Amino acid sequence: MADPTPNNVTAPSVFPDLGLFSEKFEITSVKTDPARWNKDWEKGLRSLSGQDVYAAFRDKVQDFLRDHDTSVLCEELTRRALIYQEVTREMWDDMMTDFRTAWALVEEKERKKHLMKGLQAACASAVLGEDSRALCPEISVNSMLKDRGKGFLDFISNFHKNLKEADSQALYTLPSQWWEGALDASDPTANTHISQLLTVERNEFLALFAVQTGLSIMRDFAHGSPGMDPVTEMMAAEPGLARVWGETMSSAPSKPVSRCENCGKSPDMFEGGKKFMLCSACKAKLSFTVHYCSQECQKEDWRTHKKNCGKQKVSKRLKGTINDPFWQYPTVPDHLRSLPINDSGNVPISAVGFTTPDPSHPRSPALQRQISLLTGDVEVDYFLFDEVQRPIRVEIPSPFLRLTFRTMRGDAMSARSQQGIQVIAEYLLNLMANHPGLSRERILQQFGEEYGEDVIESILEFEKVAEKKGLPPGTTFLDDMGKKLNSSLSAVAKHP
Repeated sequence: MADPTPNNVTAPSVFPDLGLFSEKFEITSVKTDPARWNKDWEKGLRSLSGQDVYAAFRDKVQDFLRDHDTSVLCEELTRRALIYQEVTREMWDDMMTDFRTAWALVEEKERKKHLMKGLQAACASAVLGEDSRALCPEISVNSMLKDRGKGFLDFISNFHKNLKEADSQALYTLPSQWWEGALDASDPTANTHISQLLTVERNEFLALFAVQTGLSIMRDFAHGSPGMDPVTEMMAAEPGLARVWGETMSSAPSKPVSRCENCGKSPDMFEGGKKFMLCSACKAKLSFTVHYCSQECQKEDWRTHKKNCGKQKVSKRLKGTINDPFWQYPTVPDHLRSLPINDSGNVPISAVGFTTPDPSHPRSPALQRQISLLTGDVEVDYFLFDEVQRPIRVEIPSPFLRLTFRTMRGDAMSARSQQGIQVIAEYLLNLMANHPGLSRERILQQFGEEYGEDVIESILEFEKVAEKKGLPPGTTFLDDMGKKLNSSLSAVAKHP
């Protein structure tokens, strides 16, 4: 990889320190108060159009450029920009996968730290100094932090992708209607060198920011930090789990959607968007939100809604809405969305693990018996049967482990995943094989009766995989997963 440090790319020594916008907006010194410096910049830039930015630079530098060979200056700036763009390609090729996972899992203050370090370093290295910020409205710390950092994730993913697809020997210019509008309004044919210089510097600064932010993240990957360590430890210990959890966190929306309680449509499904109505009685009496897209839909739904209207907080809990307890987690399967919620707004563990059957996988009589007993005694996690078919209640004491077991139990019973069967079987074999009236053979036989004879072989193979992973004797996949989740999520799964 090319050296990404500013020492490898010398700035043109003849270019003046403009201080255009720092003076205009009376911006706090970055050395005095970095947070205030950024706040002043973002506030000031919101008041400027692209034409304003172009005109300010043009008026300041056009006299200076008359006394210098502008073609040589533009060539040198282009050379710098090409180097930084190449470093961006290589750096983010190396780190994009790990970055995506870590970025989703770290806390917001960590994301902000890296964005601020990247921005400050880019300003220090740029030919036009911090004035270069005015050329790049895409770079806004506040915007890039929104939705758990999705703003920066989208920016760097698209920028890196476009750079890789572009000709590495020619300057890549990030498409921008804002900048194109500024150039068109300013008659670039009359100010060719100024337009070229500012366009090059704009794209150099974008690459500088990408490189310097990447360097900040890479330093924490390599040398550690209090905010990054819990995440990198989780990624090293359980990379698959970290990746899945990172994907879950990164896909989480920042706010719920509105859906019509009758037809289920959201405002974006209507041309030009649509303002939805609220049930006024539920809102006034219960502070409860029930949306309708039209009076027709509200009338159509009245037969269902009227018995609870203004009396109880009851809705259809449509996916992604404020009344969906899983609205922040769009990947949660539908069978979990139907779980009952208690008065405190939580789902009791005793309600987890019951699912609707998959029509393509009929349930065996033995599994139907299991479900019937579990439904009648919801505090039991599983029933095992001795040689004379007497039921033996299994209750898992650890709440976190119990929740994980029941989630896997639900997957097993719905035929969505054979791994669910393997995980709960391995756990029960380890826990109950020596219980009076039970044995490994008896438990395996029961699972064959409930889920099909072919699962016995897959359970035995699953046990061998656990051994190969080097788990301590007596430790099951469920034990290991529960332990790692419990310790890791307490450190990294904090919602900003």
